[in-house]
Amino acid sequence: YNNNNLPNAIQYSEEALALIEQMYGKNHPDYATTLDNIATCYSNLGDYNKALELFEFAAKYNVPLAYYSLGLYYFDGKACNIDHDKAFEYFEKGSNLEEVLCMSYLGDYYYYDRFNRCTKPNNY
Repeated sequence: YNNNNLPNAIQYSEEALALIEQMYGKNHPDYATTLDNIATCYSNLGDYNKALELFEFAAKYNVPLAYYSLGLYYFDGKACNIDHDKAFEYFEKGSNLEEVLCMSYLGDYYYYDRFNRCTKPNNY
């Protein structure tokens, strides 16, 4: 991605979001997926609070990648306190939807002892 293009990406995505809402309503899967895309843009711009808010909304509609992003946020403590239990839950929800990135992190949790996940593995 190119950070210089992120404001344009947000603008066009927000326009698409408004059209999706107008045509299909907020319960349409494309609405939540577009929100997830906008959240990713905000995250790449460093606006983690806005991104977290949008990821949480997208997750309410079971957007698999939103669970991955939320897992990372709680794993790393972006715009929230580090909470490995919550991160684990998000990775697990994403894994149940066959999100491979969630599956990978969930595998790490099991590898590094699922019940002793208060510290990050050294390679993170």
